[in-house]
Amino acid sequence: MAPGAFSPAHILIVMTVALIVLGPKELPKLVRAGAKIMRDLRALRARLDEEIHAMLDEDAADPAHAVPMDEVPMADGPAPEAMHEVPEHGVEHEV
Repeated sequence: MAPGAFSPAHILIVMTVALIVLGPKELPKLVRAGAKIMRDLRALRARLDEEIHAMLDEDAADPAHAVPMDEVPMADGPAPEAMHEVPEHGVEHEV
């Protein structure tokens, strides 16, 4: 997005064009509808944030969901049973 794309001058130009295109009767209806959509989206985002945080807190507090450290796969390589040995001649086979 270009810097300054939502400067007051740009917003004034867009609103003037909208007033000319839509007229003084339709523009307020459109603005109210847009504001309602924004309120609904903010409320939806807030509810989703609350639910996600509640689920994460629930999982963190429940020891039944905890994975023992010896069962956590290592991040730096494959699990031992998935490792393959590559002989000197370059053909791969399972160990």
